[in-house]
Amino acid sequence: MPRFFIDGSAISGGTATVTGSDARHIALSLRMRVGDSITLCDFARNEYTCSLETITPTEVSARVMSVSMSEAEPPYTARLYQALPKGERADVIVQKSVECGVSEIVFFESERCIAKMKGDSLNKKLARFGSIALEAAKQCGRGIVPEVRFVGGISDALAEMSDGELRFMCYEGGSDGEYPTEKLGELLARFENGRENYIPSDIRFMVGPEGGFGYGEVKLASESGLLLAGLGSRILRCETAPPFVLTCLAARYELGSR
Repeated sequence: MPRFFIDGSAISGGTATVTGSDARHIALSLRMRVGDSITLCDFARNEYTCSLETITPTEVSARVMSVSMSEAEPPYTARLYQALPKGERADVIVQKSVECGVSEIVFFESERCIAKMKGDSLNKKLARFGSIALEAAKQCGRGIVPEVRFVGGISDALAEMSDGELRFMCYEGGSDGEYPTEKLGELLARFENGRENYIPSDIRFMVGPEGGFGYGEVKLASESGLLLAGLGSRILRCETAPPFVLTCLAARYELGSR
């Protein structure tokens, strides 16, 4: 069933109104007819099953037949803090992270970042990332569209992460050295502290750019209270690490693997 996101204010008196590019898509691309069904989401995890009543390329009205809470959202909030990569890697990170259940993506600049987000470039990139997130949310049946934004430098990102319940940096440093890492699975188990069926409500994790984090950044993160999580014996690309972490979280807290 086709899925679209609309503002909750567009639903009134049992009727939903779809305008703009979505109305055009329904009328001209999908060639839907009166009586066909669509699913509308209001960005607040509510899903409306609707029957089309009037269709034009500029406005579509639909009768709300039923309302339910989205079953596609994870039982936790997962926020990704991603050091800005270059090229199309950021696009891949947004798309795949949305598909894997991320709640929010926050880009920041670290010392080894090559790409920069300033001025008009910042606005253009965020607009593109927002479009990618929207299409990914539609494709995989999400109940929300995760926000994508930019926060500044690593200190700004760490300041935001301080409010999280479970906070960790993905770091390939290994078990030796001044700042040793802990395998992600073991880190999660230790954080749960034997509490049966416990799920952290607010998970915030940080991933570095192509060249990884500098020693000073790891030190700063550790001193800020972040745990250091290892992602196994293989070194993952910066665009692979976020969906990998999100998949691990889904396996542990959604798929009943523990």
